[in-house]
Amino acid sequence: DIPYMKEAEAETEMRRVAEGAAIPESTITYGDRIVRLVKVGRGVIASYEAIRRMSVDVLRVHLQRIGERLGHELDVHLAEVLVFGDNSGGDTAASIVNTASAGAWTYADIIRGFMKLSLDHYFSPTHMLADADLCRTILAMPEFRDAALFDFAKTGTLPTPLGAHLIPMPGQPANALTVLDAGYAAQKLTEQDLLVESDKLINQQWDRTYLTVVTDFAIVYPDARVVVRSDWT
Repeated sequence: DIPYMKEAEAETEMRRVAEGAAIPESTITYGDRIVRLVKVGRGVIASYEAIRRMSVDVLRVHLQRIGERLGHELDVHLAEVLVFGDNSGGDTAASIVNTASAGAWTYADIIRGFMKLSLDHYFSPTHMLADADLCRTILAMPEFRDAALFDFAKTGTLPTPLGAHLIPMPGQPANALTVLDAGYAAQKLTEQDLLVESDKLINQQWDRTYLTVVTDFAIVYPDARVVVRSDWT
């Protein structure tokens, strides 16, 4: 059960107050949303013989790899939540801003999303999420190829468009750039952190290890992100 703030400009803007006059008041209200957490997991089994004959600790390496894949899948889900909203059924989808020309991207389109979030929504853009194709498009723009400003070609460090971190995000919808304030956009909700359990099936001599986690993401401030899209007509 996730409370979230309901912002209204008339309730949050500062007002001029004359000497001795009453100061305008606003009431903080919130709505309730039910966000359903999901349980994900994976098990690994190996025979006693397989474990004894390993020249390296392959089981440990494989479990580490599963953990990395779990993080990757959570990133995919987060990218979808930031664009389409969480599973509460409320109006948590991101605001959409279209590019100037359908099917094309320019530096001005990135500025448009930045200004929408900062001037219209009053949030500070900290990150920009894009899929691989859009990242290539952005990195090929003359504004980001300037070696005096960015050194991606030399060090692999991604540029920071307008001071925001550009993040290649797995699962990011195609033709969409998510501009967000990471401090307010979404919150990870975890009922059960990563749990690693092991047991042995003695009568068949199997060693079994299981990894599970119960978590999901909830939108906190719906206006804390803006999606710039080029796939419009």
